[in-house]
Amino acid sequence: MTNEAKRLEILNKFSIPSEKILLARNGVDVGEFSSVEASKVELRNKLDLPIDKKLFGFAGQFTAKGLDKGLLTTLQAFSKTPEDFFLVFVGGGEKELNSYKQAAKNYGIEKKLILHGQVPHSEVPKWLKAMDFLIFPYSPLNEHLIYYMSPIKIAEYMASGTPIITSDLPAVKEILPDDMATYFKAGDTDDFALKINWSIQNLSECLSKAELAAKKALEFSWQKRAEKILKFLKK
Repeated sequence: MTNEAKRLEILNKFSIPSEKILLARNGVDVGEFSSVEASKVELRNKLDLPIDKKLFGFAGQFTAKGLDKGLLTTLQAFSKTPEDFFLVFVGGGEKELNSYKQAAKNYGIEKKLILHGQVPHSEVPKWLKAMDFLIFPYSPLNEHLIYYMSPIKIAEYMASGTPIITSDLPAVKEILPDDMATYFKAGDTDDFALKINWSIQNLSECLSKAELAAKKALEFSWQKRAEKILKFLKK
């Protein structure tokens, strides 16, 4: 199982002994992140990102099964933040890029949104490390997002060492403890905006949280996951 909620459901439905079920979460290639030695300024120059703005980034597909992943909530929240707070969305298709560009105009923040299409996975660590904060804004749209997902994105965010602002979905909190990220109430744009502003004002605390998250990400390496599964199979 990749998630504790899945493991518990299997236990409850089928009465399988707990020792017969292995919890092996999705992982991350931590080496891809440790190999990025460029500074934040150098990365921004290379990626054509502004150096003098506070950048809040999201990397990945913008939608899942046609459902917005919380990026519209993010746009609305950012309409309540200072002018030098910029959003960077990376990973959308052409149709999505146009759709979110229009949504940003509707919220009056089109100048604060930087949109970029899909990038090779090898480039993702550079984008994540170039940000001041990373956002995981998923809304409580269905049971899967609330309880059962095991997002590789969170593991990658953690490995980047960049402070994280995330919605408080149980599936996320299972991976990322409160002392390693800043949480806002899922779907609540007012609380989201509040936590965005709080994070900049408390940057030192957020950086300390990010450092703890980066250390914890080492537990999620694909190598350790494989070793855990092999050890389980040999019992």
